[in-house]
Amino acid sequence: MGSLAYRPHKSGTLGSVEHQANEGRKNSRDLYTATGDERRGMANQPWLNEIASKVDHAQQLYHRLIILIGATGAGSTVAEHRGLKPINVSMQLGEPLLNLSARRRPLQIGGLLEEIVGEEGEEVVLLDHLEILFEKSLKQDPLRLLQGISRSRTVVAVWSGILEDGSLTYAVPGHPEHRRCPATDLLLVIAEASGDADGQA
Repeated sequence: MGSLAYRPHKSGTLGSVEHQANEGRKNSRDLYTATGDERRGMANQPWLNEIASKVDHAQQLYHRLIILIGATGAGSTVAEHRGLKPINVSMQLGEPLLNLSARRRPLQIGGLLEEIVGEEGEEVVLLDHLEILFEKSLKQDPLRLLQGISRSRTVVAVWSGILEDGSLTYAVPGHPEHRRCPATDLLLVIAEASGDADGQA
């Protein structure tokens, strides 16, 4: 599959855990809200219907993870369409991580993420603003973290990157947070503004 016309929300602006926590707070204040026309057109966007189909399919899988590759506002659109409360991961994780030493942060992040998601008590959760998971100092595999928490509930995670040649990418090559993950066997939904959706089961 060729490169799709999406770009990371935060490429080139990623930084320390402190920076990500601050960005998460800012994003929570500046949360995108769909206009009236956009809300009226939601039901006609195939990728939103595709998410519903993938949520049903995910129930049969070991990792109940759906990756939403989307432009700005895709997470908020899904939240409104499906009645989900989005979890701002950078904000919710950044604050408790700041209370830990730099050495302990990589050891605790998985448990903290599981705790944050588990507190919602929902069968389907929506994770947005994942930037902190790519912070180099945390030494994490973001995709593996997401798969881990999706074993006991369905997770829709908004990936602020692109799908390129069969791989999920994040940030540009040479950037400290650049990642490239094979997309084989992942449930993918592409939130195209034009309404044309693509994905794989």
